[in-house]
Amino acid sequence: MNLLRKISVLFFILFAITSPLSANRLMFETSTGTLTDFNLSESSTGTNPIVSTYNIPNYGGSSEYWSYDGFVGRLIYQGEPNTITIENVGPVASSTPTPTRFYYTKVVYPNRSSDPSKWREVFFVARVKGKKHDNGSVDIYSNNFVLDNPGDTFTVSGAGEELSTPGNIAYTASGNSGTYNVTTGYIYKYPYKYLWIDFTALRTANATKSFSRRAKGYFESIIQLKGEGIHQVISLQGYNSPNYYDENPHAYSFSIERLAPDSIPFSQLITHTTYQDSYLVGHVRFHSTDVTGTVGFYADSSGTSTDFLFSATVGGAQIAFPYNVVFDPVFCGNSNVPSTISSSNNAFTSEYTTVNSVIDSQSSTENALTGDIRIFVANGLTNTSFRAANYTSTIYAIVQTN
Repeated sequence: MNLLRKISVLFFILFAITSPLSANRLMFETSTGTLTDFNLSESSTGTNPIVSTYNIPNYGGSSEYWSYDGFVGRLIYQGEPNTITIENVGPVASSTPTPTRFYYTKVVYPNRSSDPSKWREVFFVARVKGKKHDNGSVDIYSNNFVLDNPGDTFTVSGAGEELSTPGNIAYTASGNSGTYNVTTGYIYKYPYKYLWIDFTALRTANATKSFSRRAKGYFESIIQLKGEGIHQVISLQGYNSPNYYDENPHAYSFSIERLAPDSIPFSQLITHTTYQDSYLVGHVRFHSTDVTGTVGFYADSSGTSTDFLFSATVGGAQIAFPYNVVFDPVFCGNSNVPSTISSSNNAFTSEYTTVNSVIDSQSSTENALTGDIRIFVANGLTNTSFRAANYTSTIYAIVQTN
């Protein structure tokens, strides 16, 4: 039975005359990991341990876990220094011990609903590494971040290909630092071109009573990673001796990145008046080796309206004006040209294709949907068309899998 799973991811856009913020990007790569097939019930092994809760802090040491069965994949980061928070999207397990951690909950046959009373507890470890401009690699912290409670955070330093400016600290391609000097090669703003985060799930000893005998089937855990300008959702699948008729949950990653400045100058926005010269504000990425996906863009969280508005309250009055949203596809199964979003043109499907890593020679064949989000306004607006204020808007990207 094919069923739709839907999740909403949003980002805010704002215009005003303020200093710009560099774009931040967080991308998921399967690498040698997998979103699926995590064995939740086997006895503790060297690559799939069952961890006593008092031993969880020990996983913050120098050992690496990318070769373990629970290795999810790599997160690739570019942008300003950032703090990334991990949160639980759901389903929410019931009758769990304190403190709350992360859980795979049972998927019920035949409608893929959740049984929150049957669960396996897990935690995550993240290892942050850097790819330098000369392609050399650095294990930045030489230790793991242990992420065992919703709301836990880890930090990433800046990374990207931006150049520094005269008088400021800059870096060579090999990562050496000094004052900006083109002649001697001190030109880069950051020592790293990319950061990557090895991301691994590990089981704890906590589980539903008689888990291995009474909780057979498929399990799911949906988490999100959020920071300034980035929002990544990862839907994970696990199993415990499923029956032949059990249906696995949908495993995928989806992210949305704000690529516009923190605030868009109105004088700049009003120069973008057609979809051909629309203003870049974001990028979306859907990846799955398991299912196909469709993404639509909406002005409300319920996914019913495509009437996009900038609005502000000025002198007690609500002022609003419309704008248009454009999706410009990179990987897309049903469109290869930029198109304006409307109620009749708002379902962009994934394409089965080869996706190459941005940091090495690895690749994967998967369902992918990626592309830019752009906006434009009506022709004829001037700097005095509306009273001065910070006008804001929200674009909701709603993902469906089947």
